[in-house]
Amino acid sequence: MKYTKSLIFSGLICGAVAACGEATPEAEAPEAAMTEAPAPPPVPPALPETSAGEATGSAVPSEPAPPPAPEPLSDEQIAAVTDAVNTAEVEQAKLAQKKSKNARVKKFAATIIQHHTQAKQKQAKVLKTAKLTPAESSTSTQLTEDSARMTETLKTAEGADFDKAYIDSQVEAHRKVLETFDAQLIPNAKTAELKAALEEFRPKLETHLKEAQEIQQLLAAAPADSASGASSGAGSKGAGASASGAAGGSKSGAGAATGAGAGAGGATKPAPGGTK
Repeated sequence: MKYTKSLIFSGLICGAVAACGEATPEAEAPEAAMTEAPAPPPVPPALPETSAGEATGSAVPSEPAPPPAPEPLSDEQIAAVTDAVNTAEVEQAKLAQKKSKNARVKKFAATIIQHHTQAKQKQAKVLKTAKLTPAESSTSTQLTEDSARMTETLKTAEGADFDKAYIDSQVEAHRKVLETFDAQLIPNAKTAELKAALEEFRPKLETHLKEAQEIQQLLAAAPADSASGASSGAGSKGAGASASGAAGGSKSGAGAATGAGAGAGGATKPAPGGTK
């Protein structure tokens, strides 16, 4: 009897254990479901700090790079530059003497011919003594091309337009030549005779520039002065005509008054014998 009760009790315990074992997976199911939930999206990497211009997407302007410094000229290249300058100056000055009617312009052109011809002759002697042969460079080529274009422009100009174009070109050309002398020619000349010739001629270039600027101012003022003179002349002539007309009118009026007085005197004069 006791043995039977023990068996029954053992069976009940085993059943309970079995029931608990079967219920465990069902209880763990929600936990498994929770572990299978989708992972959150990845956080994007932090962007590097940018300036205000980059943040808005606008382009930040950058300063332009300075132009490269010109390569130093050799003595042969320096000779080619000065030869191009002297040749162009003489050619254009001869055009000015032929086409200009302005005495000041013609005198300036004569000075240019004299000075640049002398410079060309002296340089030829220096090159012969130093055994140098002129060699072209980008500087001499540019000067030659610019001078050729200006010469063609001057050939088609006439009268006051020619004077203005010639003097304006002389001001610009001498400014550029002086800059070239100071920046490239004199500092880079190695032959003593060539360097001395450049330094000797430089003051004459300054004189040419100063005189060209003075003539430029005179030519700019000339049209206004001419118009003013014409206006004054016309006004004087008009005033003279008005004065003459007024004088003539007063003379006519005086004559009429004299005639009227004479007529009145004749009317009041008693006829002979009327009182008798």
